[in-house]
Amino acid sequence: MIIPISTDFLVFIGQVMDRLDEQDRHGWYLIFDNAPIHTPKFIQEEIERRGYHMVLLPRYSPFLNPIEEFFSKVFTIHQYTVFGKCCMHSYIEYVGESGVSKRC
Repeated sequence: MIIPISTDFLVFIGQVMDRLDEQDRHGWYLIFDNAPIHTPKFIQEEIERRGYHMVLLPRYSPFLNPIEEFFSKVFTIHQYTVFGKCCMHSYIEYVGESGVSKRC
């Protein structure tokens, strides 16, 4: 059974591979987390058919993805800081200025 959201992901990853093809980067490793939309067999088959390699990160491994570390720090600061009605952009600016992003 094909899950509709996974077919949307297949279209997206197909476009990514098209761009990589244009830049002559065949054979690169494409790294994904274990989200259900990334794991159907037909996704892996299409990636391999196009000459790329699929790597799935181990479950619960945010330390392998620096943006996860960054946002973890953003939300930690958010919990202990009062910003009133500011938007997420303000939180991210605050974290960037505080130097937290340099430690991620």
